[in-house]
Amino acid sequence: MNEHCKVSHHFERSSEGVSFDSKGNMYAGLNNGTVIKIDKYRKQTTFANIENGRILGMEVDSEDRLVVCDSKNNILFSVSEGNEPLVLVNTTFKGLDTPLKFVNDLTISQKTGIIYFTDSSMTMPPSPTPLEVRVNVLREFLLSKNTGRVFAYNPKTKETSLISSGYHFSNGIVLDPINEDYLLVAESMRFKITKIQLRKPTQGGEVSTFMENLPGAPDGMAISNNGKYLYVSIHEPRTQLNDFVCNNYYLKTLVGRLRNDVLAGIFSKKHAGLILKIEVESARVVSVVQDSSDKAQSIGSIRLDKTGEKLFLGSV
Repeated sequence: MNEHCKVSHHFERSSEGVSFDSKGNMYAGLNNGTVIKIDKYRKQTTFANIENGRILGMEVDSEDRLVVCDSKNNILFSVSEGNEPLVLVNTTFKGLDTPLKFVNDLTISQKTGIIYFTDSSMTMPPSPTPLEVRVNVLREFLLSKNTGRVFAYNPKTKETSLISSGYHFSNGIVLDPINEDYLLVAESMRFKITKIQLRKPTQGGEVSTFMENLPGAPDGMAISNNGKYLYVSIHEPRTQLNDFVCNNYYLKTLVGRLRNDVLAGIFSKKHAGLILKIEVESARVVSVVQDSSDKAQSIGSIRLDKTGEKLFLGSV
């Protein structure tokens, strides 16, 4: 990966979300609620700012509106050039029993405009600082909670529907680009990718395992325009330590009760970037790319540019 991976843009704050519009402009979301726009001349401008926000997944729709996940305010919003951000989905909405707690990633149908997004956990406490985010995610991991959900927002009816639930930290999400009849969702805490068949655009169907026993926690995902290949970022590799801890109920319960700074210290090491290229038809890994330098560490979001030829990675 060293000869192919280069730092496209560097920000003082963590930048996870990344996306592109039809003109080739790139957008990057920061952990302070700011969205940066980078044009083809590499000029950076502030495109949007959400007070007290934390930007994660983002994607540009067919009308060049940027749709963004804010995991701190737990909202889904859109923003277009020259306009203020518009909240599409709030923390609570009609028919929702438990408020959104960690809005994470999204994918958009190019045929219907429907936005599919993940809410990673129903039990995540508020996480004002990056340290608290890290620690709370670790506790979710240790306690193996399966409260992640997948939703669909219809921009025409302005209604949000629950597609499926019961996931161990539902994270990255992609929609089949050809027939748009299934979703793939990364379950970070189970080292697996789950397939959700869609009966209708806003109705989930059969749920099955697409791929399991991955070499680490899957985070962001991108799928090629022809639907043949899936690219998966591994945010944190599996180690003998975390496997040992997580397979021992009493030990992981004890570790989960440690002070924030102690817990973060045990599991806080950043790891070299790792990307899996998976053939969708066979669910088989066809190549693995790992960066042994410090250029790509702890990769979160992963997106293909509009040409489908380059992968852009957001490092947490």
